[in-house]
Parts: sequence; structure tokens; C-alpha cells
Amino acid sequence: MALTELSSPEALQSFKSSNANALICFSATWCGPCKAAKPQLEALASEYQSTGGAVAVGIAYEHNLGDAVHSNNIRAFPTYVLFVDGTEKGRVEGVNFDGIRRMVDEAGCKKKDLGVGHSLGGAATAASAEDARAARLAKLGAPARAAPPPAPASASESVADDDSKPAAAVKDVEME
Repeated sequence: MALTELSSPEALQSFKSSNANALICFSATWCGPCKAAKPQLEALASEYQSTGGAVAVGIAYEHNLGDAVHSNNIRAFPTYVLFVDGTEKGRVEGVNFDGIRRMVDEAGCKKKDLGVGHSLGGAATAASAEDARAARLAKLGAPARAAPPPAPASASESVADDDSKPAAAVKDVEME
């Protein structure tokens, strides 16, 4: 499941530090709006995970956190807090998923698009081995040479090649 349950203050701290973009829902088991919003939170977490994991989503219940609720300045349940590189970038109090999405978008929590890949030479199209070799030689100013003949695939093939030569070309050599 994409929604991570944070069961202790240590788990909360670890979640914040191990995810560059962490959205944490501070919730309470007795809170009616929190219970009603949990399926939407799970759907949001799955959405963020399916789009490349730009934002990790966790839920922390007040009975598991103790004083960590106060140290995070939680005044209402649910409270959604966005942390970017461990620093709070925004918060939404109450059930407001449009506000949560807007907060995440405004913070720039998008998975980086690395674009289209290219070869190290910068060419967008792949070249054959012979073409690539000729291009390297031309770049170095060396004359392009013909590619060497392909090596025989096996020893039996090279023996077969010797048998196919005319008898006049084959010389017997006497060993001393």
C-alpha cells in the first residue's frame, strides 16, 4: 500500500528524513472527519506513487506520537503537513484535498523529468558499429580503413575453410 503508517515518533522522524518530499497526515482514531477522509488519503498516496513517487505519504495517529504532536504544532485533526528535505513547506488543517494538491504543486514536488536519453556522443540516433568507428576515425583525422574480415565462429569452420582452398594453394610441410 502506498500510505505508510507511522507508529512512533522515531518512525515519523525517519520518514521525514528518508523522503525528499513527505506529506504526513496527523490524525486521531476518534476523529470522524479523519476516518471519513482516510480512503481519499489512500487514493492520493497511490496516485503520487503511480506517478513516479514524487511525494511519499504517511499517516501518524496522535496516540502513537505523544509529545511529537505538540512539537509539530498540531492544533487540529486532520492536519496535513508537507516536508521538503525535512523542512516544513506547508500545512492544511481539516479535510481539504484540493488544498493539499495545491500545496504539493506550489512546493514543486514533481518527479524530475530527465527528458529523452542520448548517446555519449550526443547523437539522437544509433549508428552501426562500422559507422561509429568511421565517425571516430574521421573526427581524429585518420583515414577510414576497411573493417577486418569476420573471425571464424568455431575451429571446425576454419578447418572447413582450409578444405575449400584449391589443392595447388595448400603446401605440405615436413617436420624435422
